[in-house]
Amino acid sequence: MIADILHRTFVSGLAALSAYGLFLGYAVHRETLAKGRGELPCNMTLPRSF
Repeated sequence: MIADILHRTFVSGLAALSAYGLFLGYAVHRETLAKGRGELPCNMTLPRSF
């Protein structure tokens, strides 16, 4: 019983971490494209989350 709960918690955590990684990858991709198009000034960066 306790092993099942720990396993589900671990798998859910990995799924959440994967979703967060996809979000961060997309955010960095959009920022890079915006800098390449000149939409962001060089001294302006997007807010950091950590």
